[in-house]
Amino acid sequence: MWAQYANATLDQLVQEELVSQAIEKEKVKIDKKEVGRRLKRIQDQFDNEDAFKASLIKTNTTLEAVTGQIETQVLREQLIVKAKNLKVSKKEVKEHFEKNKEKLARPEAVKLRHILLSSENQAKDLLIALNAGADFAKLAIVHTAAMEWRASPSPSVWRKRLDLAGPSETSRVTSVVRYDADSAFAEHPHPDGEEILVLDGVFSDEHGDYPAGSYLLNPEGFSHAPFSRQGCVLFVKLRQYPGTARRHIIVDTTSAEWQARPVPGVTAITLYEEAGYPETMRLVRFAPDTTFPDHDHPGGEELFVIDGKIEDAHGAYGPGSWVRYPVGSRHEVYSEAGCTFYVKAGHLAG
Repeated sequence: MWAQYANATLDQLVQEELVSQAIEKEKVKIDKKEVGRRLKRIQDQFDNEDAFKASLIKTNTTLEAVTGQIETQVLREQLIVKAKNLKVSKKEVKEHFEKNKEKLARPEAVKLRHILLSSENQAKDLLIALNAGADFAKLAIVHTAAMEWRASPSPSVWRKRLDLAGPSETSRVTSVVRYDADSAFAEHPHPDGEEILVLDGVFSDEHGDYPAGSYLLNPEGFSHAPFSRQGCVLFVKLRQYPGTARRHIIVDTTSAEWQARPVPGVTAITLYEEAGYPETMRLVRFAPDTTFPDHDHPGGEELFVIDGKIEDAHGAYGPGSWVRYPVGSRHEVYSEAGCTFYVKAGHLAG
């Protein structure tokens, strides 16, 4: 069984190395001015230079490390622009691994950058983080409370990946993300859009501050340099909203009015619904002892539990549970104590 998880992590490691090789092969050169501009944007989020240095110490990093991460990000973006159709096939992955077994394999564990996997449980966790939900035709269930936080390109931002389709940093992905206090992410664009639901703390960027309960849909073409002064936890979906004509959405769910739904005991806040696009996102609340009758999901459905507990024939889902139901699935759901959850529907058809 260990070999299955080891192979999955090795495939991801090879993908990362091949991307690095592509940067070298395409002779992509770092744009130093862009790196400097992004670094300044991060520094400007602090009151003064001493506050910035204190944040580096608090997050156990250095200016050189942050600069290096920005350089890597800029290089990847330049590679995408220069070789937009670059793809790494399974055949290339296999051939590269066969040529580099000694370099990539470890007798006791598999090292993926600075993450060392020394147990089957850790391997399972990383496998979820890399590949959970990759098959969108199957039911996917992830209980994030049982997952460990994993590193991101920023040293003080952490994540738990729920589904991932493609290379680690450039693909469609759904995650729970945690910003440590006084943490920041370099400025970056959002091809195919970004969706954020603030679960705890205050999330910020140069456009504003968003406390717990805030919902954002940043459309394709949007760019920002996010940060958090006090720390925050987010539910995030990337590269799932193509189309430059989409509206930029900001909803304060703490002050929005809950609307009654046709089923007794069910109320909802519409987060996003727009003509010409298939998906609908809502915040849904079940009163205690509420049953939503058996229904189908012609376009698929996805939910993330914020508080309380909801149940169906597949199991019980408490805070932090994420479930994706494939196209054509159906179920009846029930909540004994009541619950609040995010739900997205209609996005998996076609």
